[in-house]
Amino acid sequence: MSSEYAPPTGYGEYGEHGRTKPRNGLAVVALVLGILALLTSFIFIGVVLAIVGLILGISGRRRFKRGQATNGGTATAAVVVNVIALVASIALSVVWIFAGAWFLNNGGQDYAQCVAAANGNQTAIEQCARDFQRDVTNAS
Repeated sequence: MSSEYAPPTGYGEYGEHGRTKPRNGLAVVALVLGILALLTSFIFIGVVLAIVGLILGISGRRRFKRGQATNGGTATAAVVVNVIALVASIALSVVWIFAGAWFLNNGGQDYAQCVAAANGNQTAIEQCARDFQRDVTNAS
């Protein structure tokens, strides 16, 4: 038996007013990774997130140029945010490295051993800090 009505058709890729919905999952993921990379740029994980986000952002941009995606602006924003995050993460990593080297070269190991030997005694830990501050001041 045949019905006189055809089954309803889906909307496909079209949203309101016949426009295609923006689609570029790579760009969206890249933008999210870029934001996370900015938020974690003070620790090394920011570098990793920014590199992955940058790769995905460039891939999303290429998909847009080939016509496989519709939101090139998101891909471009993702690339920019990830580049900024990468530069910030690298700069802060360098700062951490130099700060650690300075700490070790200026009695940091002695301070760490003193704090460990204090066994949680707040008075002894404060004395360790005063000794470390005195040693740094005298070294200058």
